[in-house]
Amino acid sequence: MKSWLEFEERFRRITVPLQYLRIDFQWGDDGEYWRLCGMPSNALGRQFDALAELSGLALLESAETHVELLPLVAKDKEARHVWYRALKELTNDFEFKFYGTQHQEDGSYAGTIYSGSISNIGETSANLCLLLHARYPLPIQEKQMTEIKISNSTIGILNTGQIKNIESININIGKLNDAGSDEVADALKNITSAVAESTELAADVKSNTLEQLESLSKQAILPANERTKPGVMKAVFTTLSATLAAAGNLAGIWSAWGPAIQKFFGF
Repeated sequence: MKSWLEFEERFRRITVPLQYLRIDFQWGDDGEYWRLCGMPSNALGRQFDALAELSGLALLESAETHVELLPLVAKDKEARHVWYRALKELTNDFEFKFYGTQHQEDGSYAGTIYSGSISNIGETSANLCLLLHARYPLPIQEKQMTEIKISNSTIGILNTGQIKNIESININIGKLNDAGSDEVADALKNITSAVAESTELAADVKSNTLEQLESLSKQAILPANERTKPGVMKAVFTTLSATLAAAGNLAGIWSAWGPAIQKFFGF
């Protein structure tokens, strides 16, 4: 994503269904901990976490040109925790809860623990994106072609048919970039890369999934009036969604990028 406004739109879409999701924080002499809670774990929650990771990476990128952000982003190793901390320190939505002290068996002081939380974090994240867009815009980059890059180790676990699928998707992604359809191009790239590198999918399932992605990419480069029947494309999309939403680590990638494909085709 090229702008904080794109992140804001993504977070805004899930604000209502995730209105009870919150982040609980604990810090002090016993270490620092972050926890998503308030709602059962589901696909939307995983989508939030995937967006949080992408936003954290963007914040790290923004800090390269806005050095005042460096003290904030340098405190965490994981990108999603960078975003959690930004929600805590850059918004007015953090609520301090309580603190407690620890003591040794002999009663001597052993440290203090603090806690707090941020509620309705979908909306809070969307609002933070607006603030970041105003204060710390993402660096303007020259338009680059989106391309799926597969490592040598990954190529070793792909068969000839799967590699041809990926090459075809790559060509179609380039055409989408040329047409200015960057969002769906990015979505196809990220999903295809994740599928190609996945060790969770059986070989036949991976082949079918890459064929479905290739099919959607071929339809995406056609004018709307030349595409196959909407019901056929929607069936392909639904099958793809069911496969990836149930595939462990791929579920978060699909939650983050699947909606862009759905929006593009208007399902």
